[in-house]
Amino acid sequence: MNQILMWSPTVVGLAVLGLIFQSYRNDKPEWALDFKAFSTKLKGYWTPLFLLVAPLAFVYNVLATAAYAVLVMFDWGVALVRWIIGILLWVWNKGFLWYWRNVIVVPVVLVAKLLWHYGVQWPWRIYKVAYDEIKGSFDRPGMRVGWISMSLVCALLGTGWWGAAWSGRSKLPLISS
Repeated sequence: MNQILMWSPTVVGLAVLGLIFQSYRNDKPEWALDFKAFSTKLKGYWTPLFLLVAPLAFVYNVLATAAYAVLVMFDWGVALVRWIIGILLWVWNKGFLWYWRNVIVVPVVLVAKLLWHYGVQWPWRIYKVAYDEIKGSFDRPGMRVGWISMSLVCALLGTGWWGAAWSGRSKLPLISS
């Protein structure tokens, strides 16, 4: 009995809320009992059976209306959660993913491609070409060309140095006397 008395204010409050929902939503729970249907089935006679069934039907209708209120509030809660999830998905798809793609990923990828291209690929190609050229140049004709080229460079530098020292226009301390 204590349990019934403990839960009865909650059930009555939910039943009143269910009646308010019924009046504004213009619908009714299908499982609720209708007293007019009882009157037509009993043909309007006030029999002892009606006096027994009426209070039980009233209690059943109170419980059905309270359950209807709980279902409507649950439906509203589901709609609210769907709305919040829709907003979060929109923010995720439009906001964060745009920010991730355009502010974080694109600059990082561009910088990484630049570093890879100019820091790894080009130096490797330059090293490979230089190594292949140096490796192929150590033969007799290549050594002869190198010896002649270095001799000509040294002769030109020596002639220029001698000419500058002889004319007195040299700025080097070893040559000027």
